[in-house]
Amino acid sequence: MNKIEMLCRRISNRECQSALKSGDLELAKNILRIKHQNNLITLRELKEVKLLCHLKGLYKEELDAYTKMIIIKEDIRETRRELIHIFNHELSLQKIKEIDCEKNKTVRFNIPTNDEKPKNKTSLFSCISGYL
Repeated sequence: MNKIEMLCRRISNRECQSALKSGDLELAKNILRIKHQNNLITLRELKEVKLLCHLKGLYKEELDAYTKMIIIKEDIRETRRELIHIFNHELSLQKIKEIDCEKNKTVRFNIPTNDEKPKNKTSLFSCISGYL
């Protein structure tokens, strides 16, 4: 089993799996980022519903909203894990130190020297993505 197949097993999103199998890592990351942003918007809306229900004393609706919020939080955590796995996979392909963010370790990057650094790139992510 190659690395892409192993990565696809860890990711639940079908569109993302398809993008990975086609070799488009950038598309896979974008799919997961969009899903993550949509989940955050939904989470904010559910928190507002919870506050509204609490003010009105509608406990049944409050409980339903709270239950949905817990499910959404779990989905957000899973999306973050999937993004970390794709990012780690990209870095391992480029022979840069692999990041293990799930274990809360200090993250270290191999910062390119001025000779190696892509021009007009200022952020750390831009420096790294210049090599991808």
